[in-house]
Amino acid sequence: MVYQNFIKPFLARNTTDAGCVNSTNSTGQWLLLNFQSFSSIASLGDFIALKPDFNGLVVLGKLTPEQKAELMFQLEANFSLNADAVSQIFQSFLQPLINMTLNLTSTSSGLLDKNLTDFVQYLRPMGRFIRSCVNIAQTTNISSFRNDTIQLLVNWTVNYINNQISVNTFNFNNISEWFQTIVIPLVNKHLQTNQTLPDNTTDIFNSVFAVEAQTADPVDICTVTINNSSCQVSQNAESLAKTLKCVAQTNLSLTEENLQLLTTELSKTLQTKVQQSLGVTNSSQSNLTTLFGELPAESFTIRSLDDVNFVKFWFQIKMKPLLPKIPKEFLSCLNTRSFSCQTYTALIVELSNNFGLMDSATQRSVFNDFIVPFLTRRQNTSVDCTLAYNNSVNFILQNFGSFSQFAQLQFFTNLSLNFSAVEAVPVLSLTQLGELVFSPPARPEDRVNILTKVFDFLLQASNRDKLNSFLPALQTQARKANFSCENYKTIFDRVDQALLSVSPNQTEALLTIRDSLMTIPPDECIQRSSQCTVTPVNETVLCANVNSSAVGQVLNGVAQNTTSSLNLCNFTVLEFACLPTFGKSTFSSA
Repeated sequence: MVYQNFIKPFLARNTTDAGCVNSTNSTGQWLLLNFQSFSSIASLGDFIALKPDFNGLVVLGKLTPEQKAELMFQLEANFSLNADAVSQIFQSFLQPLINMTLNLTSTSSGLLDKNLTDFVQYLRPMGRFIRSCVNIAQTTNISSFRNDTIQLLVNWTVNYINNQISVNTFNFNNISEWFQTIVIPLVNKHLQTNQTLPDNTTDIFNSVFAVEAQTADPVDICTVTINNSSCQVSQNAESLAKTLKCVAQTNLSLTEENLQLLTTELSKTLQTKVQQSLGVTNSSQSNLTTLFGELPAESFTIRSLDDVNFVKFWFQIKMKPLLPKIPKEFLSCLNTRSFSCQTYTALIVELSNNFGLMDSATQRSVFNDFIVPFLTRRQNTSVDCTLAYNNSVNFILQNFGSFSQFAQLQFFTNLSLNFSAVEAVPVLSLTQLGELVFSPPARPEDRVNILTKVFDFLLQASNRDKLNSFLPALQTQARKANFSCENYKTIFDRVDQALLSVSPNQTEALLTIRDSLMTIPPDECIQRSSQCTVTPVNETVLCANVNSSAVGQVLNGVAQNTTSSLNLCNFTVLEFACLPTFGKSTFSSA
């Protein structure tokens, strides 16, 4: 609907830059910027009509099986089809099968072997390609060089399976002969040694050539009459398509910025539809999500890989609609792209901003299948993105973002020799803080510095929840980590230091934490005294808003009934404690 009623008519307008081809440098860039996800709806003929020099072979990864079939016949008609072109087209279907071996575990004739069923799923795109080839062949009659095309296909098959079959020709218009000549040899090639397919291959045929539901052709819903000079948009389900088509037929001059904004907004709507699909089907992988998960991640030109704004835009229209899931295969493909350090960081920022939209498995997959391989592959190269950082906090934020929590501290150190876990304490997860505190330090004396930095951070008011969550680990791991009495004393000293600077309403919480900490060390590390425990207090802060003048008057005999214990009992402990030292009488010390 969007393609037929907006994109296609807009690009087909008679303007100085018909097809918007002047603003792009390559076929791939033109296809990405002008069609995005909607390119799968167009025919190859649409592309060629809009861009006469369209080169389908350089964008095979972006073409649908049906478009690839059109491409083969277009090359045939132009006398450009050769062995290399046929090989490129077929290899584009076989990438998932590289290094794959098919092991049949059952020879039952009732149902397909499960491994075979899973394997055949990868051949469905080729099945769509073959079905389209048969349909096109039945409507064209170019016998003068059709035989040459058939021979090219036969030669490719024979070469691919190492000359293990003898085929001279086959009926181009018969899908069954395509199946026997192309598909069955491909499956046999991947079988384990000494295994054979069942005699009845009907189920394989039906699975490979399964017909997918087709959508009805759109109708012309934008009607302009002599009595209606403008497009009247009705309030119904077709209003979006009608509006887009009307806009496309006007003389509006849309800038590249506006077109990108429009595509982004449409992608937001698409993401909503994906979410609705997930809710309706109650499935972890809806049809829409599967469709977009199969889209190739190769959507970049060399120049766009260095363009921060382009990568941000690409994320919005290519990756965000997949959420809450991003297929592992998509991420594995993405990590091989040659992003600059700046565009990689921009992509990490976009992923981190949408961290909350991902399910937990996808969050971890982004780290394992994209971030780790990308950074590891570039380590010790001229484009190592882990080098140019002034401090360890920036190193983590710009290379890992919200996904840093899935890393072990040692991984950070392996990537950057300049990494300092102590310096990075503010952005470490609780698990990573535990690694830092409880792992044996390089030198025993280093642990004092580590504990000082960690507890100074945890004792900040904003991190109190983290501190409470960290205490159970301290209770169970401190002795296992062979903490010395000096180590425990360092922790107590940091708590005491914190007590000097907190407000009165926070003192009780810290004292509770201090009491919990006192139960952790062995007895020999607790200093015993016949005197009462002294709790350090900042009197200036504590007494800032306390008025002790009344109790001072009573104690110094200025007020009436100065010996009345009842009057003294009317004052709070804090009012007594905040009395100036010079004003206390002997009575006040009793």
